[in-house]
Amino acid sequence: MLELVTEQPTRHSIKDSPISYHFAAMLSQHSWSCFCVFTTYYPLRSDRARTLMNQMFYDLTLTLGYSPKLFWVAEKAPRKDNFHLHALVELDMPQDIACEIVEQSWKRVSKAGSYMKRNASWVKPFEYERNCGSHYVSKQLNHRKEEIDWDFVF
Repeated sequence: MLELVTEQPTRHSIKDSPISYHFAAMLSQHSWSCFCVFTTYYPLRSDRARTLMNQMFYDLTLTLGYSPKLFWVAEKAPRKDNFHLHALVELDMPQDIACEIVEQSWKRVSKAGSYMKRNASWVKPFEYERNCGSHYVSKQLNHRKEEIDWDFVF
């Protein structure tokens, strides 16, 4: 159940959107391991972004032997008809190991091949003291459907 939060976040403004604000509050209640940004060297449409994140969820499930928690948002790049991904991932292990596993999973599912260096991933331990990752991934949730796609899988 979503808990009503009365305190506004101090970082990464979520543009006074009740949807974004309450999603960030709900996401803040989870024990995330990693905050991630994923891009591809090829143009990424929202439907392909969804496919990649579903593949990543199944890849992590097979690797770990259990289902991770994965919240992701595909947002349209400014002035481009291209998407990139933000994700929060929760794995039951130390953060540094979790981040390495997530990064390797992205490399497998994005199938970069000889273009490995151009399929970028930025996977960092979730910083609880700053707690801005939940707000950052929620900031776009009030945009039009054509500009965003998202899911929460576990």
